Amino acid sequence: MINEGERIRNQLRAIQDLRLPVDVVVADGGSTDGSVDTAFLRDVDVNALLIKRGSGRLSAQLRMAYAWALARGYEGIITVDGNGKDGVEAISRFITALDDGYDIIQGSRYKPGGEAVNTPFDRWIAGKFIHAPL
Repeated sequence: MINEGERIRNQLRAIQDLRLPVDVVVADGGSTDGSVDTAFLRDVDVNALLIKRGSGRLSAQLRMAYAWALARGYEGIITVDGNGKDGVEAISRFITALDDGYDIIQGSRYKPGGEAVNTPFDRWIAGKFIHAPL
């Protein structure tokens, strides 16, 4: 995430409200908007703030976060975009599925009940007819 403003803050508050048995880690791409200042992150029980300083964008942030978690012995990783579009209420179901032995669980905006919010048309077409079917 980078410069997600109140979207990431609201999402972190919602995760805190769920009182889940997880460590919340924020992988930031170098935000300059103050949205992930350390005082706020402490208030919402964020375990760690990782800041990507080198080249790359989202994929580099994810690699950084996954490497951090694996180096610390985490047995599962649940990834949620910080743009406020992903519903956090499903995290408990992801935890249950991981505990039940699933290796990967993925939410989808194309499943019944899912929705694409502010997704550019070309990205929607590529996701719906290329990425998701593959």
